[in-house]
Amino acid sequence: MENVRTYFLDMSTLITILARQKRSGMLQADSVHIPGIRGNVLVSLVIADGAIQSCHIIQKQQKILEGEQAYSALLALPALEWRWQPLASPPAPSPGRDLVAPSGSANRNPRQTVGALDGSVLQQLSRNHRRVLSLCDGTRSFDKIATMLFMSPRDLSIYIRDLEQWGLIQFR
Repeated sequence: MENVRTYFLDMSTLITILARQKRSGMLQADSVHIPGIRGNVLVSLVIADGAIQSCHIIQKQQKILEGEQAYSALLALPALEWRWQPLASPPAPSPGRDLVAPSGSANRNPRQTVGALDGSVLQQLSRNHRRVLSLCDGTRSFDKIATMLFMSPRDLSIYIRDLEQWGLIQFR
């Protein structure tokens, strides 16, 4: 197991570092206690070019949480002992996970409209829609927002399209 490294960091910090370096590999932490889950679990993330491709929480060789739910559960944890193993070649994108920015948005940055200031509208949005909306300030690119939120371009494009259809953002 050459090139295996160990880090003792909270997940958010470690993912930020790997994203900045555009690293590809696998992160794992075992014997992790997550509040609300009885017993210890194994945590596994696959990173490709600094972006999270998959996130799983496994107990007794069964996935108990994956994707955004697993990621959210891990964000609240303190520093863990992570094993990082680089991949010889980046993993192939999962089917349907390789979408790019919404059509017509290339080289343009999303920004909030006046409608995004309406508190009653904001209360009706999902947490992820609000997270995306909060970063749409006209200075950040689609790719920058995806990196900051640790979202795949496909997932981000869904939220961006919704916000654009609802008149809460526009592209400059």
